Order: sequence, then C-alpha cells, then structure tokens
Amino acid sequence: MSRRNNRKPRFTLSQGEADRLIAQVKHAVDDFYRMPAEGEKNAEFHVRSDTDGEDFTIALYCGSINKHRHTMSARITKLGIPLLRLCVNGQPHRNPDGQRVGRTHWHVYTEGLD
Repeated sequence: MSRRNNRKPRFTLSQGEADRLIAQVKHAVDDFYRMPAEGEKNAEFHVRSDTDGEDFTIALYCGSINKHRHTMSARITKLGIPLLRLCVNGQPHRNPDGQRVGRTHWHVYTEGLD
C-alpha cells in the first residue's frame, strides 16, 4: 500500500454536504475578472451561493512552460476545502482509486480522499 493510501484525510466534509455545495447555483461577487497571464498563480474571483450565502473561491492558472495547460478550481472560501478542479492539457495520472485519467479531466471532491 502506498504512503498516499495510508495518510489521514485533511478534510472532514461529508460526501452529502460536498454534493450539496457543488450543486448549488452560484453568482459572481466580483464585477470584473482578469484572466491570468502565463505562469500566474493565485488568480482568483469569488462566487456566492443563492441558497445559503456560502462563499466560494474560483482559482485559475495558466501554465508557464505550456501556455495551453490550465487549471480551474473551486473551493469553499471559509474552510479552504477544494470541491472541483478542471485540469486542461495536464499530466495523465492515476487517481487514488486506481483509475487512469487523461490530459484533460475533472477532479471532484470524494470524502476521505482529499
């Protein structure tokens, strides 16, 4: 068993709560957003749930070596828990469940797997 499989999860959000938060309709809080330059990290904007006012941070990244590589992630602002991440033209790899994912793929919060 790998070290990754032996570590204790950092996040304690239940799968039901994560699914509920992901499904909520959200609207941008910021009126203006500038797309990140190549290699720029921490380019973020904020959205808020229409349902319960929960705040989320959307982070975007554009690769520095490969300008066609992008990531976009959504996390709960106050807890910092990532809920979704879209990787475009990233590195193929295996998920913790052993499934192989290609260059463009989604990561969706799974309880116990961070």
